[in-house]
Amino acid sequence: MRDKDAATKAYMQDNRRFADAFNFYLYDGRQVIKPEKLKPLDPNLIAAPYGKGQKSQQVERMRDLLKHATCRTTARLTSCSG
Repeated sequence: MRDKDAATKAYMQDNRRFADAFNFYLYDGRQVIKPEKLKPLDPNLIAAPYGKGQKSQQVERMRDLLKHATCRTTARLTSCSG
């Protein structure tokens, strides 16, 4: 399984493939997410959650791949930018 995960991660790092996959699943294939607008993000996410009556505690989460895109939807148009 580890080999498949590594191969998928390497494959999806390409912005064209990433945009194509998410455009297919989210927008029925319309080219809304533009590959040139995607920005890579650090896959190490550190959060300091707060709970009722609890101290803050840092929690680190690893993600395989993160990309940033801002998508806006109007009545007629959906557009994304990095």
